[in-house]
Amino acid sequence: MLMIILLFLLGENRTTVPFSPTLPHLQEKTQQREECEPEEGLSYRGTLSVTVSGDQCLPWASEKARQLSYKKDFLEEVPLVENYCRNPDHDEDGVWCYVDHPNMTYNYCNLNYCEINLNYVTDVPEDQQGGRTITDQHETFFDPKTFGEGEADCGIRPLFEEKDISDSTENELLESCSQGRIVKGVEADVGSAPWQVMLFKKKPQELVCGASLISNRWVLTAAHCIFYPPWDKNYTTDDLLVRIGKHSRTRYEQGKEKIMFLDKIITHPKYNWIENLDRDIALLRLSKPVPFNDYIRP
Repeated sequence: MLMIILLFLLGENRTTVPFSPTLPHLQEKTQQREECEPEEGLSYRGTLSVTVSGDQCLPWASEKARQLSYKKDFLEEVPLVENYCRNPDHDEDGVWCYVDHPNMTYNYCNLNYCEINLNYVTDVPEDQQGGRTITDQHETFFDPKTFGEGEADCGIRPLFEEKDISDSTENELLESCSQGRIVKGVEADVGSAPWQVMLFKKKPQELVCGASLISNRWVLTAAHCIFYPPWDKNYTTDDLLVRIGKHSRTRYEQGKEKIMFLDKIITHPKYNWIENLDRDIALLRLSKPVPFNDYIRP
């Protein structure tokens, strides 16, 4: 069924949202109007001691803070001084502190964090783009000229199946699915989902939706991530980019992730956002093929 839907979408030369194939200026530099804290405030050494909700921070040396910090894996290089906001555990949401509050034990502090410079893409020589090292070949369904490369070995992860290494979290994930929900959980292994894509808004920089890499040219996502008037969503190729090969949600992962621009958006021509979200599917075409590596594969 998925193949039929994809073939139908790729064969349609239509889109329900306007788009422009013109790429943004990659040389444009973002000017910072004020100072910002890099790496979610990991190196912040200021004296801010009030949370975003206005609560006063507890001293790190207080009895309650010591009890809450027991067995916490804090970074030694982050000094916990007075009651100042800090990020000793490299929290992806930034600096925080403990508070004396009936409904919470800690809260975050309001800092201006640096945005990642997303206005560039590293060029990769064509002879290094794509390709797999396995020998088994499978019959393909789509034409690589329009669909791109990667269909034949879809789902074969370079850090697992190609090396005959088991995914340590896979069995636990499968068991949790049968229970109806996932409680707590553990961090996934790096490279365990190389097809996972982050659909990212350029301005302001924020996560929009998840998506899946289905070839080196196409990304599959839900149509409501692109066009849904009740949520004021009507994105074009100028509004969005994709970040592929990520493991951390917030940090830029040098040497692993690729930031790619889009040149076409196709939503299902019969996508019904008004009544029931039927045919809630969309395709995003990358402006150029994304090079496969250990962390990026369909």
